[in-house]
Amino acid sequence: MPGRHELRDARWLHHAGLVYIPLNRDESLTLTTGRVTGSWKSINENRSASPVSDSVFLPVLEHGPAPKGTATGFAIRACAAPDAADALVANLAWRVLRNDTVCQAGRAFRRWHADGGVL
Repeated sequence: MPGRHELRDARWLHHAGLVYIPLNRDESLTLTTGRVTGSWKSINENRSASPVSDSVFLPVLEHGPAPKGTATGFAIRACAAPDAADALVANLAWRVLRNDTVCQAGRAFRRWHADGGVL
């Protein structure tokens, strides 16, 4: 359904063979979908001002205009179908390695069974 949607407690979003996983589930998430019109000039003075229309999938973490001390973002992974996303998310853990104005990096790893095997 096109439009702007506010999502609470979203564990993941699936779109076009990818799963978007919020790293911090305490933040609200807004998803905008549907057809939009704009120009490349609005983000780059050297580009055309001619209007362009296309469909968008735009997930946004709503953490305010100047967040301090937060490590947030999306992990984006290949995931063929939405029914596989729950299993993928349930078996992964995340560690933010760096989150500043120079670099945003994280590491995903699988959670371990109590007997030491990898899920």
